[in-house]
Amino acid sequence: MAKLGVSPHLTSIVADLSRELPDQLRYWRLLDAILSTLSCDAAALLTFAENSEPSDPKESPTLIPLAIDGLDDKMLDQRFRVDQHPRFVHWLQSPEAVYFPADSQLPNPFQQFLKTGDRRTGPRDSLGVALHVAGRPWGLLCLNSRQANTLNKIDDSELRTFITFIESAIAVLQRGKKLRTELQHQQRLNTALFSKQQNKLLLGNSPALKRVKEEIAIIAASELTILLQGEDGVGKSLVARDIHLSSSRSHQPFISVDCATLGEETAYAELFGGATNNTGNDKSRTENVGLFQLANPGTIFLNEVASLSAEVQSQLEKVLKTGCMQMLDSDRAMPLAVRLIAATRTNLQQAVSRGEFRPELYRLLMLYPLPVPPLRDRAEDIPLLTKHFLEQERRRLALPALHVDSDARQLLQHYSWPGNVRELDQVLRRATLKAMAEKHAATGVTIKISQLGINFTELPRAVQTELTRLPEQINLKQVVDDFQRRLINERLNQHHGNLAATARNLDLNRSNFYRLLQRLGIKETS
Repeated sequence: MAKLGVSPHLTSIVADLSRELPDQLRYWRLLDAILSTLSCDAAALLTFAENSEPSDPKESPTLIPLAIDGLDDKMLDQRFRVDQHPRFVHWLQSPEAVYFPADSQLPNPFQQFLKTGDRRTGPRDSLGVALHVAGRPWGLLCLNSRQANTLNKIDDSELRTFITFIESAIAVLQRGKKLRTELQHQQRLNTALFSKQQNKLLLGNSPALKRVKEEIAIIAASELTILLQGEDGVGKSLVARDIHLSSSRSHQPFISVDCATLGEETAYAELFGGATNNTGNDKSRTENVGLFQLANPGTIFLNEVASLSAEVQSQLEKVLKTGCMQMLDSDRAMPLAVRLIAATRTNLQQAVSRGEFRPELYRLLMLYPLPVPPLRDRAEDIPLLTKHFLEQERRRLALPALHVDSDARQLLQHYSWPGNVRELDQVLRRATLKAMAEKHAATGVTIKISQLGINFTELPRAVQTELTRLPEQINLKQVVDDFQRRLINERLNQHHGNLAATARNLDLNRSNFYRLLQRLGIKETS
């Protein structure tokens, strides 16, 4: 019997385990070490495709090549169904190595992949060994030799010891790959979890917000899909987060996604994951984890769901119907236990009518719609929100004190806030910087009405009447001009744009009235 020596290449595999190398390169180096010990002309290291095992009675397992030598590179792109290759069946079913001579009646699965010059040499002897990792079938080591009666003369006990070492090395490689995948998963998860909105609160005690909080308490205990409806800046992401924190999934991940920021071509892979081809000699594909997988088994919040492409909408519909998803360029269904909370500022029913949104997905999302009120419908919360945002700015800028004077506070209370809570936060941030620039911050900063940057004429007419006591920092000419501009526009509307009639109504000389229109920038409509 032939004796096996301890190859220096084999010991190098142990050294490789502590080095940063691509997974595929590790298998190529492993095969090189094997060939330095076992003399042959061609070899292949194959593993079972994911979710494909010999124990599955419903479907024949599939083998995929990880590393080859002496064979055409085209083989790396092949998938081998075991039941179509009798030699594979024999090798996998045997606890020991199985040898086939060149004149065996069973076809050699590698004959067609021999390099062009080697095919003329005729059939080869072959040896196959089933490999196991952690007590489970992992794959095959297959050897081919043009020298007859060499592979069958290897000492069985030494071959078994050698194969045990190979299986141990593969086990370490598999464990390392799993750890790296888990690390990547955790890094992406940390990035998603520690987003800016984690420190934000759903503040307010108004009746409108209390109703929302009551709805949160009701639906958090369920597993229903939820659609949050509301304008920009109302706090839909905070409502979604509070639903998650009040649910039985509170200790699981909460992933918030702004669908409007996802690229049209990358959105599918970002959400559901996908495989990418490695470069160079590494012919394998690396699976990139999607946000749905990161959220599993917690909650994923999809803001502006109406902006998703038709392809992504279709997959999202599948997730809601079946509880499974497919990664990009994969036909394998992956089970999920994720709760979906969606949000939109768009009228989805109109989007369905325009053909921009899938009707069935709309019906699935509308299982539990929850409107989130705009700030103008919960004005009672403005003082509390103002205090909260000011305290945040004071801490961020290390100010001894930060306040809003009474006139500015009154203006904040009566403004309509088309940008909602987000606009209130932004206005106070800008106003703080302006106030700091106008006054030394050593004794604290007080924000005045002129620093808010809110147009006085944007207030309701009744509110303008209330704000009769103008503070000294207001520009009187600007306020007067704004008042004249608003009054003239109202009278023009009453007289259907007739300038002469409007001038008479205001008891103004026509020529003086025209000059006033020009100075105020009011377009002459007739």
